[in-house]
Amino acid sequence: MRVIFSWYWNIKVALENSYFKRKYSNLTPMIYYDRKYQVYVNPKLIDERGCAEYVCSESVCDSLIYSYIIDGVNTHAHTISEVFLDAYNTSETFLISDEYREQYSKQEFDLICKLVNQGKIDRGQNKTIRKRENF
Repeated sequence: MRVIFSWYWNIKVALENSYFKRKYSNLTPMIYYDRKYQVYVNPKLIDERGCAEYVCSESVCDSLIYSYIIDGVNTHAHTISEVFLDAYNTSETFLISDEYREQYSKQEFDLICKLVNQGKIDRGQNKTIRKRENF
């Protein structure tokens, strides 16, 4: 079974790569959205495709970093949407320490606080927290 999956995966990746090279390799280097695969792609980096933040970061060989803590372990994300998902999905143990606070705008931080509170409420922990107590 493992051999069949590996064979299938290799063919799938090869077909996708062929599709992107055919469709984008002769276009001006810009970031395009591909509706078929629902990803962004830059012809300059044809093998690097995904969300807009990822493709933009790869295009300039740099990235954003959002640091935070989940269950006492330091971690990070490269897109604010990843942080939003973790804030809601792991709200019981999600924390942004003071040393990481400067990585977030006020608007991002306020939304994260609301997501943490809502995650706790939605999972039955009706303890409302104030921003400064847990962050």
